[in-house]
Amino acid sequence: AGFDPIFFFHHSNVDRLFTLWEWCYTEYWMGSGYELDGEKYPWTQAHGTYAQVYNEQLLPDRALQPFRMEQRDYWTSSQTQFLHEQSYPKCT
Repeated sequence: AGFDPIFFFHHSNVDRLFTLWEWCYTEYWMGSGYELDGEKYPWTQAHGTYAQVYNEQLLPDRALQPFRMEQRDYWTSSQTQFLHEQSYPKCT
């Protein structure tokens, strides 16, 4: 599905809308989790990935594998947060 033009445009628009939301609401971010019926739950990766184990907590400074920077370090969620000079995509 990744080479389907409709799929590509749909996900490009999702990325665009999320970036616009981040730009407008800079005080919101993933935080430590969510609350349901008075009980706090951390954000987790329910089914795991090749880089994360089942139900591992998602943290803002954890590596976003396989996405690397030019220095070969992995990007983190904190580094991709909001549009400022040190973020991706680069503001020019």
